[in-house]
Amino acid sequence: MGVKKAVEIAVAAKSGNKCAYPGCNDIIFNEKNIRVGTLCHIEAQSPAGPRYNPDLTNEEMHGYDNLVFLCRKHHTESDYDLENYSVERLKTWKREHEANFQYDPYVIDGTHVYKTDYDFFAYTEDISNNIHRCEIPEEHKLDINLEMSFTDLMENINDNFILMHSIFDQLQKDAEDLNNTTVNLLKELGINTEKWDKLPYYNNPLKLWNWSYLNLGLPNIAHRIQLAIQAAQIQYLREFVKTNPTNHEMQDKYLDIMENFRNLAASPHYSD
Repeated sequence: MGVKKAVEIAVAAKSGNKCAYPGCNDIIFNEKNIRVGTLCHIEAQSPAGPRYNPDLTNEEMHGYDNLVFLCRKHHTESDYDLENYSVERLKTWKREHEANFQYDPYVIDGTHVYKTDYDFFAYTEDISNNIHRCEIPEEHKLDINLEMSFTDLMENINDNFILMHSIFDQLQKDAEDLNNTTVNLLKELGINTEKWDKLPYYNNPLKLWNWSYLNLGLPNIAHRIQLAIQAAQIQYLREFVKTNPTNHEMQDKYLDIMENFRNLAASPHYSD
């Protein structure tokens, strides 16, 4: 059994398309996708080969850890210069070489950044064009802005959340006043409300109008939304301050939001 294709692909992928010999920049695959480098067994696959190890199983012999890509020059040297190309040294070169091409989340791929921005700007332009083509009167169109910064967007969400809260409060007040408003209207119409006034609150539909929605449902939903918004801010700012340690304004905002969230989470119960 020789080297499996999947193993060869894995070794090639982690080679960075370069010879593993320190300081060598010779490529493994050329611009025509032709393999010009060679796949080298660190410990030879035949007894007559260099660095042969009879204790290796067939799988270990042709496995990932026993294979390394070298240019033709260094592969040839490895067959003859056994002192310089020892097993230990070849494995060390392979390990250190592959480490140069491991994914690093803090190394920015400029091409990826450019493509992401290009795709986003094309997307926002398409959205803008769709909005302009829409036949809804301008005064009735929602304000859609994908170019707001994350901070401005969160502030906008918080402002709308506060507005929603004030509407909830007004709905609760109106519901509480509904019974009195109805009684006053009946009196203005000359209708006797004595029996109405004696009704227990639990038998009076106007005193219980949407009570569970207004006093339980909406406050609970509002509380969950508020927690979710601040959790999203914390997660975003946590990543931001890790890569922008000198931005003290965002550092302060991060700490403020964490403290606000701590206060909200101090009593994380549903209204009941």
